[in-house]
Amino acid sequence: MPASVKFSAAMTSIVTETDVEKMQKKMAKQHAHELRTLEQKKKKQAKAIKDKAKRMELYKMFSAEEEKIKARHVSEMTELLSGASIAEKEIAEHDEVVATNSSETGEEAKIRKKKEKAAKKRQAKLEKEKAETEKLQAERGAQVDYRALENEAILSQVSSLGLSIHDVKADGHCLFRSVAHQLQQRKDGGSSALNELLSSGSDLYLTLRKASAQHIRDRESSYAPFLAMDNKRNETFFEYCHRMENTSDWGGELELRALSEVLENPIQIFCAETPPILMGEDQSGEPLKLSYHKKYYALGMHYNSLI
Repeated sequence: MPASVKFSAAMTSIVTETDVEKMQKKMAKQHAHELRTLEQKKKKQAKAIKDKAKRMELYKMFSAEEEKIKARHVSEMTELLSGASIAEKEIAEHDEVVATNSSETGEEAKIRKKKEKAAKKRQAKLEKEKAETEKLQAERGAQVDYRALENEAILSQVSSLGLSIHDVKADGHCLFRSVAHQLQQRKDGGSSALNELLSSGSDLYLTLRKASAQHIRDRESSYAPFLAMDNKRNETFFEYCHRMENTSDWGGELELRALSEVLENPIQIFCAETPPILMGEDQSGEPLKLSYHKKYYALGMHYNSLI
């Protein structure tokens, strides 16, 4: 057999459909292992962090790292498919030269045509897989920034009021920190209850947390029915009050209502999906203004102050 025919047969044996699929499966398995390892590392490090804010920053860091790895995976798979595609073309071109420059028997021509047909099928499959991989890469590069969209929707509501979003630390106390920030912007004080809180000398956001929990505890008949409608932890009313008073768990509508009553001041909340909500509508004074975000951080809801 001529050397050129031997070379062509050797090349064809290298880039068969089965071999390409094996390479793809091996690479996909390696990629999956990298992502599992990263996820295990994230869980291990997160488990050792008690502070919610630090844990949230860790999650953000790992999310960014995961996106980098996935982008690299897409690039590697595209490169693999491109290489296989080029090899297929070279084989086809080489076989054409062989067919032209060598004397084929009828059986050899028949075998060559079968190989060419198989090569074309493999080439079409590789081109399709390459196109799908490139499409995935393009989609990853054009991921929607839901946080930015949510912020834009909120700003479209508050910009006419001359307001902008003031970032508040995301540590589970964000609701109380946002209200505290609003109060600290007021130079003229307010109600006697507010002035007393402002002059307490301790961290205002913690004072507000304890004050709202105590207010709810003292008015069990008013607040317990609302808790009963959404008691995912299956805890008693007083267990709930104790948790809200002594931990960094997120505050919500109950705490907003309680704060509006404690401060004798309405609180207005702006969010992307609904019109502004007013808590303590029966209270007097200029409302404290907060923004409520569902997509600000990966872990869930977040409140900011509007200034």
